[in-house]
Amino acid sequence: MLFCASSLHAVASAEGIDRNREYNLKAAFLYGFGRYITWREESANSGDFRIGVLGESPIVEKLRKVAAKRELHGRPLTIRVAQSVDQLGECQIIFVASEVPDEEISRLFDTALPSTIVVGERAELHDRGASATFFLKGAAVRFELHHQILQEKNVIVDAKLLSLSRTRL
Repeated sequence: MLFCASSLHAVASAEGIDRNREYNLKAAFLYGFGRYITWREESANSGDFRIGVLGESPIVEKLRKVAAKRELHGRPLTIRVAQSVDQLGECQIIFVASEVPDEEISRLFDTALPSTIVVGERAELHDRGASATFFLKGAAVRFELHHQILQEKNVIVDAKLLSLSRTRL
């Protein structure tokens, strides 16, 4: 189950949440983004639903477990993992791990990503063009949506997702 955390493997973070639980929740949110965002561009609505992970992250294992059990909008869920932007290919969502070097992040945002939702772990990615960023508030994982970027992506964000987020205009 996605939200179960093993206390044997849990490592406490400085913010008070164990890393296993943190990445279970982030994976659940990424899956939720796929459920509650509608892409207007036709090419984004066919074939596998692809979530890319740029950099090394514990989220990969969690996302692969979700992909093995679930689909998105009747489409198979595929997880792509890459150390560079060149290896990602087309994805509906790209998760940027916290340890990705700044030069690779710059390359990501310099690449034409007309309908790709970029979600990051570092707050400064909001100002660089991320559609959403995760943050920790006590023992809770939260996310902030960047309304202007989402509008530029020409996507429709369901009110359910908006109600769970902190939204920046």
